[in-house]
Amino acid sequence: MTTLEVSERHMAHVQLAYLGSAAEADELVAPLRALKPAYDGVQEIPYRRSDTVFSEPDQPHAYVADNVLLRAIDEERLHDAIAVSAPGRSVRSIISVRHLGGALSSEPRVPNAVSHREAMYLLCVVSPTTKSNAARARALQDELLACWSGTAVGSSPNFTLGRPDQRAAAELFDAERRDRLLRLARKYDPAGLLHPSFVIA
Repeated sequence: MTTLEVSERHMAHVQLAYLGSAAEADELVAPLRALKPAYDGVQEIPYRRSDTVFSEPDQPHAYVADNVLLRAIDEERLHDAIAVSAPGRSVRSIISVRHLGGALSSEPRVPNAVSHREAMYLLCVVSPTTKSNAARARALQDELLACWSGTAVGSSPNFTLGRPDQRAAAELFDAERRDRLLRLARKYDPAGLLHPSFVIA
């Protein structure tokens, strides 16, 4: 399949990991294989290669990204988001849906900065950019995520890249963790030398 053919169609990339035996894994992925995917890269790999599951480029590249955290995935809204990112738009977009829960939903023994543990999914939009299309990419992401704003429980500090406006901490952290981070910032960085991609205020 050529680059042009890839750029002119929607493609779905299912990323998965399983810690059980290869035989059990084969049984679990059998329904996916029954769909006859164009490429099947499922294989047994050592943990040190687990980062390759996402097929990330090994060279620096420019992009912008944004996300919402959700309790559930509304299929109709997801279809609308896919339509917004349809081939032919001036900016290409990757829509990533990540299943959360599990250990992430449990409160830690030692307080940390992770908020919105009730979220079960992270919906992220990533758009490769150039100097000429960065503003269009951000506008497309705003349009794509707007329909989820009423049901989102917040956003994750991850995948909020390339935003010219600093993200309000109220979206990223619940009140308890925001207050704790503010106290730490006042204690250890009173001059505001550190500049994260969000404002703790």
